[in-house]
Amino acid sequence: MKHNHLAIWILVLATQVYSLLWYSAPMFGGQWAKLQGKETVVNVSTDPLPYIINIFATVLLAYATSILITKFNLFNVAKSALVGFIISIGFLLPSIFSRYAFMEVNFLIALIDWGVLASVVVLSFVVLSLFRVKETVVHSDTVEEALPEEPADEVTVVEDL
Repeated sequence: MKHNHLAIWILVLATQVYSLLWYSAPMFGGQWAKLQGKETVVNVSTDPLPYIINIFATVLLAYATSILITKFNLFNVAKSALVGFIISIGFLLPSIFSRYAFMEVNFLIALIDWGVLASVVVLSFVVLSLFRVKETVVHSDTVEEALPEEPADEVTVVEDL
């Protein structure tokens, strides 16, 4: 399977920047921090592990998205966006909201966190459907040459012992 690796890595970088903007004070970061009882947005960590995990997770998301786009022929931007949205609603939303409910996290915090993930998933489907690698198409005359002239009249059944 072929992937547009350049598009995937640009997408990974773009979603990292997008996430930082999402959690910035002017967007949702101020409200997110306030709901957690913090005075300001603290989204800068001196520990590199959260960033490494986030980048690794985004790379996995991008390659999985690329595979789904190819396997299900999602080369139409509207269809790709719809599939990304369905995945966001059907998979991400229930898992995030149920997990946050058990952790007794405020519903709005869960909504803000789901919002960034859902928009990244939809964005990934749209971008990677636009910049997909085109597969080599086998011409029909080549396929016809590979098929036998006439189908066999007899079928042999082999039974395993």
